[in-house]
This record gives sequence, structure tokens and C-alpha cells, in this order.
Amino acid sequence: IPLAMRIFYNSLKNLGLPSRSIFASQLGLAFVMVAIASEIGWHVTQCWYYQNDFTMLNFMFYFFLISAFALWADGLVEKTTIITNLINIVFAISLLVVSILYPLGYQAGNDNFKIPIYIALTLVLGVLTYRGYKILQDWKIILFPIFSVGVNLTFVFLLDKFGGNPYTDPQVTFNALFHILHDLVGTEAGLVIFTWLVYSKGIAQKNSKATLATEKN
Repeated sequence: IPLAMRIFYNSLKNLGLPSRSIFASQLGLAFVMVAIASEIGWHVTQCWYYQNDFTMLNFMFYFFLISAFALWADGLVEKTTIITNLINIVFAISLLVVSILYPLGYQAGNDNFKIPIYIALTLVLGVLTYRGYKILQDWKIILFPIFSVGVNLTFVFLLDKFGGNPYTDPQVTFNALFHILHDLVGTEAGLVIFTWLVYSKGIAQKNSKATLATEKN
């Protein structure tokens, strides 16, 4: 992620985005690290066996992930408009709703209280992907949500189904394999794809144009 932050900083700067947007993208990527750290802590407390329960670390993961995607998306705004401000308000309300419903879900012991979290994540990821496309003008940006969400959740489903139970049915191999793949082939692959596309647009193209200009001279 630190490498992605550097690439995003240089690329967005080359693409002429305002300093405010660049700062938002940097803060968003930093929040991704906080979310991942929370997720790792959550998994450690579960002995790396997937359990869809309510914990403080799980809440932090969702809260900072939504915040990260919202800031990251805001970092791809070339010009602030009424629509972008309204979307930011929706994101803020989503975080407030999540903060209220999560402890209520914990008290009720009802996983359905997490549904608004999934809706908020879907919304903010959709906005992030759309704004990424507007900046990059590259259809391959669709691979970002496919890997970060689609592939990721596929392995989470496999974890839930075949990961076993640490006490009654330990499935060490499947559990370790699906955990690794869910992060590397899902989350990390999506981030790498997005970063590569931004690099290609904001850095590689500029270097290529500079090289051509030098050769002509």
C-alpha cells in the first residue's frame, strides 16, 4: 500500500488533480491499511477461522474500509460539484448508520444488522469504480471490483463452507489456503490492478510522451 500511495500521488499530480483530491486519496489508502490491520487482528482473535460475529475489530474493519473507499473516491474528483457534495453527505450518513446499527446487531445477536454495511460498501465501491473510470477512461477498471469483491467473497464463502471449526472440525489446509487466496488473489490483486492502471495513465504515458518529445528534438 505505501507503494500504491506513492504511485497515486505522482499519477494524480501528473493528471492535474487538485491538492485536496490528492490528499484525500492518500488518506483513503492509509485508511485501507488501518482496515487491513483491524481485519488481521480480528482473524487472530478467531485463530484464523472465519466467523461472521460482532467484535470491535470487525467494526473497525468495516468502518475504516468504508471511510477508505469514500476518501479514495473523493481523491478522484477533478472538480467539486453539488453532486459530489451530496455523495459525500450520503457516505457520511452511511458511516453514522453503520456506527449505530453495529452495536444494536451485537446486542441482538442478529447478522441482518450487517446488511446496511454491505449496502454502504457496495455503494461507495461503485462510486470509486465509476470515478476511476472517468479519470482513466479504461474499461479494465471493472477488474478492480471483480477481484476486490467478487473473488474475495468467493474465497470467504469457501472459508465459511469448508474452513471447518477449530474445536470440532479443524480443516487447517483449507482454512490457510482460502485465507491466503482471499487476501492475495482478491483484495491485493484488486488494489494492484487499480494502481497499475493509475500508473499507466499518470506516469507511464507521461514518460512515454517526454521520451518522444526528446527524440524529436
